[in-house]
Amino acid sequence: MRVHDLMSRDIQGCHPDTSLAEVVRQMRHYDVGFLPVTDAKSGALRGVITDRDACMAACDSGRPMSSIPVRIAMTTDVYVCREDHDLSAVHDTMRSHRIRRLPVLDDNDLVVGVISLNDLALDASKQGGAVEMGNVARTLGALCRHAVVATA
Repeated sequence: MRVHDLMSRDIQGCHPDTSLAEVVRQMRHYDVGFLPVTDAKSGALRGVITDRDACMAACDSGRPMSSIPVRIAMTTDVYVCREDHDLSAVHDTMRSHRIRRLPVLDDNDLVVGVISLNDLALDASKQGGAVEMGNVARTLGALCRHAVVATA
């Protein structure tokens, strides 16, 4: 099975200068916790923002979300996939980098969708195959491990 079989195509996005308040409203409205951040002119992927990123930025700065642009809180080191990638590659990327969602890019490097651990889990539960359910369980297990934090 390929990414294009499971990815969400009706995605929302934002721009680097969008306020965190607007992003959080958008996430709540569309029931998502992740948005691709694209260049306003070219549409090129510039990063991603999660609900957690927004909360942490607001907490760390002590400023209202309405005064914080996405560019302050977004992740710019983004892992992506292509529509024709095999799902095993998606699992590998999610496991090795401990991420739950991947923007899907087309041949022009524009965002055409998102594939998430939720998409993989829902598909595995429909299919009921032990192999796919095992893949999802291994990916979820890798994501649930706490990062090792160095102590002084």
